[in-house]
Amino acid sequence: MGEAKRKRERHAAILRANPFCVFCGGDRASKTIDHQPPKIFFRSKRFPDGYEFAACEACNLDFGSLEQVAALWFNLSDHGAKHNPDDLHKKISGVYNNERDALPIPVKERAVWRRSARELGVEIPLGSAFSDFPIVKIPLKAKLALLVSGAKIAVALYHKHVGLIFPKAGKADVRFDANIV
Repeated sequence: MGEAKRKRERHAAILRANPFCVFCGGDRASKTIDHQPPKIFFRSKRFPDGYEFAACEACNLDFGSLEQVAALWFNLSDHGAKHNPDDLHKKISGVYNNERDALPIPVKERAVWRRSARELGVEIPLGSAFSDFPIVKIPLKAKLALLVSGAKIAVALYHKHVGLIFPKAGKADVRFDANIV
């Protein structure tokens, strides 16, 4: 059996087992498969097995641009990683085209930069210019993307490990820390 056929059968089995969307509290019929965490979060889209969930079209497709924003910010904050320049360029271009107001905002005012550098513990070697050490602000749209992505992951993990749809009255507390202003 080919890979495409196995994928179709796996997706059909997920939809049969979960006729209602796991993300909106079971309000709508599931018609698509949503990957959580999204494939775009992973380098080369290498995604772990077993993290596919039944979703209605709205819950799956309406959040694509926010997931793209969150993926870019995850990549930007992973300083120790070796990034594929083409992959990072695609994410930057995608956010630029779809959610431009979620791109990093460079801190240009010297006083704000100095205060931020102090708060973040950034030490500038003698003879270096502050422009050699860029500090950016996280725009509100990017914060929203990180929170929404975190909530979707939390709801998906609840479903995976508890076997139930997350209650409509339930709440997922999502927090993130960043070494960015």
